[in-house]
Amino acid sequence: MFEICHSQKNQTGAALLAFMLVVIVAASFTLVSKLNQAASSSYREQGTAIALSRAREALIGYAITYPDTHNNFGPGYLPCPDLDNDGDAEGSCALAGPLNRTIGRFPYETLENEELRDASGARLWYALSDNYRNNPKLEPLNSDTAGQLTLDGNNVVDFVAVIIAPGEPVGTQNRDPSETSILNEITNYLEADNSDLDVDFVTSAAGDFNDRVITITRKDLMAAVEKRVLGEVSHFLLEYKQDPDHDDGANGVDPDCPVGTPECDDIDAYPWLTPFADPKAAIGMLTGTHTGADDSTILTDSSRDFTEWGVSAGDTVRNIDDGSMGTVTAVTATTLTIGGGLSLGTDNDFDSDDKYYVNINSFADTLSGTATGGTSTTLVDTNKDFKELGISPGDIVDNLSNGSSGMVESVANTQITFNSLAGVNFSTGDNYQIRSNVGVASAGSSGIILEDTNKDFVVMGIREGDLVVNITDGSAGRVTVVNTDTLTLRQLDFGMETGIATGGSITSLVDTTRDFVSLNIGVGDTVLNISDGSSGIVTAVSATTLTLSVLTGGYNNTFVSGHSYRINRMFTQGDYYVIPRYITDNTTREGLLSFHEPGKQFKTGFTVDWNITAANGATVPPPVVSAPTVDPLYPAALVNHVEGAYGTVSVDFHDGQCVWTVEQGAECTGIQSGPFLQGTVTSGTNSPYLVDSTKNFNTAGIKPGDVIQNYDDTTFVNSGIADAGSGELLLVDTDVDFSPFNPAVLYNAVITRNNDLNTIGVIAEIIAGPNPGESNTVRIIGAPADAPITFSDDDTWEIRAPQRLVVAVVVANDTLFTVQTNATLPDFDGGMDEYYRILTATGNTAGTADGATAGTLLEDTAADFGNIEVGDIIENTTDGSFGRVASIDSTTTLRATLYLPTDPSITTTTTFDVGDSYTIHYDHVGTRRYEFEMKYSGTPRGAYGLNGLKKRDVCIGYENGGTPDCSAGATIAATALPANNGVPAVTITDYLDITENVAATATVTVPTVGTAMGSVKVSNLDYYLSETNGEIPRWFIKNNWHQLTYIAYSEGDSPGATVDCAEGIDCLVLNGFSTTNDKRAILIAAGQVSDTTLERDIVLDNDCSIITTPPGTRIQDRSSGNINEYYESDNCDRNDDVFQWSPFSTTFNDQVRIVDFVP
Repeated sequence: MFEICHSQKNQTGAALLAFMLVVIVAASFTLVSKLNQAASSSYREQGTAIALSRAREALIGYAITYPDTHNNFGPGYLPCPDLDNDGDAEGSCALAGPLNRTIGRFPYETLENEELRDASGARLWYALSDNYRNNPKLEPLNSDTAGQLTLDGNNVVDFVAVIIAPGEPVGTQNRDPSETSILNEITNYLEADNSDLDVDFVTSAAGDFNDRVITITRKDLMAAVEKRVLGEVSHFLLEYKQDPDHDDGANGVDPDCPVGTPECDDIDAYPWLTPFADPKAAIGMLTGTHTGADDSTILTDSSRDFTEWGVSAGDTVRNIDDGSMGTVTAVTATTLTIGGGLSLGTDNDFDSDDKYYVNINSFADTLSGTATGGTSTTLVDTNKDFKELGISPGDIVDNLSNGSSGMVESVANTQITFNSLAGVNFSTGDNYQIRSNVGVASAGSSGIILEDTNKDFVVMGIREGDLVVNITDGSAGRVTVVNTDTLTLRQLDFGMETGIATGGSITSLVDTTRDFVSLNIGVGDTVLNISDGSSGIVTAVSATTLTLSVLTGGYNNTFVSGHSYRINRMFTQGDYYVIPRYITDNTTREGLLSFHEPGKQFKTGFTVDWNITAANGATVPPPVVSAPTVDPLYPAALVNHVEGAYGTVSVDFHDGQCVWTVEQGAECTGIQSGPFLQGTVTSGTNSPYLVDSTKNFNTAGIKPGDVIQNYDDTTFVNSGIADAGSGELLLVDTDVDFSPFNPAVLYNAVITRNNDLNTIGVIAEIIAGPNPGESNTVRIIGAPADAPITFSDDDTWEIRAPQRLVVAVVVANDTLFTVQTNATLPDFDGGMDEYYRILTATGNTAGTADGATAGTLLEDTAADFGNIEVGDIIENTTDGSFGRVASIDSTTTLRATLYLPTDPSITTTTTFDVGDSYTIHYDHVGTRRYEFEMKYSGTPRGAYGLNGLKKRDVCIGYENGGTPDCSAGATIAATALPANNGVPAVTITDYLDITENVAATATVTVPTVGTAMGSVKVSNLDYYLSETNGEIPRWFIKNNWHQLTYIAYSEGDSPGATVDCAEGIDCLVLNGFSTTNDKRAILIAAGQVSDTTLERDIVLDNDCSIITTPPGTRIQDRSSGNINEYYESDNCDRNDDVFQWSPFSTTFNDQVRIVDFVP
C-alpha cells in the first residue's frame, strides 16, 4: 500500500510539474505577445509621427522656396490641399461658401514628396489658414500676418497649418477608397471639431477619437521665412556694393569701366538708409496692369475699381514700362481716359500687360471715412471696399474720434478686424483713417506752415530735412521744425505760377488771362513783382484778381499793366500733401532700406547741362530787369546763361528732388542758389590781375564796373567767444548783436574760428533771437576751397570784411584787371586757395559832370540819383578811373574817391572835373538762383559709383558714333526736345547784393514737341535700389518686409568712407557671439509682436530702457510706431553700434544675420 501510495505521489508531482510548465509557457506566450503588440503599436505611432513630421517639413520648405518656383511672389505661401484624392494641390482654395476648400488631403505630389500615410495606411489630411494660401494669395504676407486656425480653443498662439493623421476607422466610420468628395469623406476619417469644415481643431475629444495632429504656428513658419528674407537682403546689398549694374565678368571686372577709372562702378559701400520712423506710416498707392488693347491712350484694368479708389479727372497716370505719363480726363470703374495723351515716354501709349501707377491727388480722402459700425475688435464701413483698396494685415487704423489705434489682423470687403488685445474701439459715427504718409492740410495751414490735426508727425517720425510735397499745387518744401500736428517748412520754389499783369495796385494783382481759382492760388501764397522787386502776401482770391498785403521791398511797390509776376505757392487749408517715405537723408547707416518706387519723389542732388536756345526753337522771352536803366550787356549775358551757354550747374542734395519712374526717365526739379560767380585764383603773385583758368569771364558777362570781393585780403570788424548751441556752419554768441553785420551791409563778410585764416566761412544770414531786437546767431556758408567751419562752445571768432575791388578791364576769357576802391591795393595770389566772388551790375546811368563838380564831388544838374545807393560803383570814363559812391548829397550830387588802374605798386587817385563823362554801375547781383524743372525720357547711363554712392545720368541730344549715348565721352548732337507742358525748363533769378530784392528773371521753355532742338543732360542722380529694375525682389516691397527689416553697417562701409572698420575699434558689436566686435554689416528681422501667451515679463520703453511688468500685462503695440515695438534688447537702441543675438525666448524674437565681418 505504501509503495502504491508512493507511486501515486510521484505521478501527481509529475502532473503538477507538467501543468506548471504549460502555464508558464502560456503566460510567457501571452506576455511576449503583449510585448510584441506594444512594440508594434509603438512602431506604428512612431511611423505616424515621422509621417506628420515629414509633411510639416515639406510644407515649411515649400513656403521658404516659393519665390524660386513662383516668380515675383514672396516666401511664406502654403499650397492648397488636395480635394480630389489625386495627390495634387488644387489650383485655388478659399474659406468661403458651403465647402471649406482650405481643408483636404496632404498634396504630396505638388510638394514632390512621397505619399505620406499614417500607421493605418490612411493618407494625411491638411488644413491651412485662409490668408496663407497660395491662390488667390494675400499680399502683403509677413511676420505681422496672423494665422487664422485655432487648436484646442487657443486663439492667441495663431496657427497657419494643421496636419492630421486619421488613424484606424472608429465608431461608425466607413471609408470608401473610391469616394473623392471631401464633404462626404471627412467624417469617415476625422473626428469631433476636426471634421466640421471650420478653422477650429482639437488634439483630443470625448468618445471615439484617434486623430493625431501636428501644427505649424506663425512663429514656426516665419522663423524659417525670415531667414530667407534676410538672405535675399544680404544678397542685394552685397550686389549693390560690388556690382551695381549687374554686368561684371567672372574676374569681377566691369566691361564698361576699365580698371583704375575714378568713376568706376565698384561702389564699395552700402547705400545710405532711411532713419527708423513709424514703418507703418506709409501705404501702397494704386498700381496694376493694363488689360486692354495695345497702342491705347485709355488705361484698362478689369481687376480694379478706379471709382472705389477715388481716381478723378486731373490725377496723373504713369506707364511704368515706357516711362510716359498723362492726365486723367474721364473715369469709369475699370478705365481711365487720358484725353491729352501720354508724353515723356518711349512709346507714349499703353500696351497689353504694361504696368501702371496712378497718383491720386485726393488719396487721403480715400484712406479715411466714417464707421457705420464697429466693436472693440472691428471697424465696419459699408461705404468702403477695404479689400479693393489693398488694406491688409499689419496696416494701422487710427480712430480719430477717440484717439485709439490698432493693427489690422484680417480684412473683409467692408470690415476690418483687429487683434483682441489691440486696444482700439469703434462705434457708429467714429471718424477714422488708415495710417499713411498722405494727408489734408487743416485750417491752421498757411504758407510754410502745414497743419494736419489728424496726424501726429512726432509719432510718424518726421524729421528736419524731410521732403513735403503739396499735391494740390505742386509746391514742395523741406521740414525745418516738427511739432505734433504742424510742420514748418523751408520752401523750394517748385509749383510756381508766372505771368504778365494786366493791371493792379499797391494791394492787388490783376491778370485777365488767368483763372487764379482753378490754379489753386490760396490765401498765404506769396506774389513777387519781378518788374520792380516788390512782394506781398495773398489775402483774397478771385478768378482774375489777387488781393494782397501792401507791396514792399521794391522800387515803386505797385503792380501796373505789363509787370511780370511770380506766385510762390505753399499750403492753405484743404491742400492735399504727401511726405515720401523710405528715402534717405544721405547720412543714415543704421535704419530701414531706402528704395525707389514708381511715382515716388526722392531727395537728390544733380547737375544739369543744357543747350536750349531761341535760335533752335525754344521760347526765351526778353529778361525782365528791375533796374530803371538797364546795362545792355547784362540781359544779353543773362540770356546766354538761361539758354545754357555757361556750362554745368549743380543742385545740392538739400535743394533737389526727382520722381522715379524708369531708369531712362528724368523728372527733376531743383534750385541752385549761390553767389553770382565765385572761384579761386589760379595764378599770379601780389597782382592786380585776377586769373582763374577755370572760368570764361566773357561768357559769364563780366564787364567793367562789376565788383570783386577778395576773401584772402580782409579787414577786422568784430570778435567774440562762441556760446553753447554753436555747431557746423552755425555761430551763437549771446553777448553780441549781430544785426549790424548783416550780409547785405557787410557784403558777405567772412568769419574765422580761433584766428585760423586758412578755414573761413561766409556770413549768410543773421538769425533773430527770442526777444525783440536780439540777433545773436549767425548762419554760415562754407567757402568752396575749405571744409565746413564748425564752432564749439568757447571758440573765439572774428568777423572780417573782404577787400572790395572793381573790374577795370576784361583782359581775356580767364583774366580781369582790377582797381581798388580804397587805399588798399589789389593783391591776387594764385596757388593759395585765394577765394573770390564777383557781383555784376544790372543797371547803369551815364552823364556829364557840371555845376560845382570838383575833387570828390560830382554834380550833374541833369541827373536824378534817386536810384543810386552808397556803395555803387562810379566810373570816370574820361580818365578811366573808378570809385565807390561814399555819399549822396542830393538828387544831382554825390561824392566818391576815384582810383586809376595803373602801376599796381602805387595808389593813384584822381578827381572829378567839369565836363568829365561818367557812368554809375548799380544794382549789383550778389546771388543767382537757377530753378530747374526737367521732364523727359532719354538715354540712360547705367548705374555707376561716385564717392561711394550709386548714380545715374539721363540725357537727350548726346551721341557717340551716331548712336545715342550718355557716357562721359559722348558729344552733343542736338535733337528734338520734348515739350515741357508750358513750364519753363530753366528759370534764372538774380538778386541784389544789398536789398536782396529781385534784379532780373529769365526763362527758357520748350514749346510743342519737335519744334525745338537742343540737348539736356541730368547727371549724378542718386540711384537707390529699385524693384522695377529687378535690384530688389518685387515681393520684398509688396509684402512689406522693408517695414520689418533693420539694417546696420559700420562707418567704414558707408558712402565716402576711405578706411574699413577695425576689429575691436569701430566695427559693429554683436553681443552673443564669441567674437563680438568685428561685424561690418548686419540685418535684423523684427519677428511678430510679442503676446501674452509668451508670458513676456520684460519690455522696453520708448527709450529702449527695461520696464518690468507682471506677465501677460504688456504686448508690443506697433500702432505706436516706436522702435521698441519692433526690436528687443540692444537692437532697440538707435544711438550706438551695439546689437544683440540671442536664441528665441519669451523676451527676444529678433532674428539676426551677419552680412559681412572683418576676416
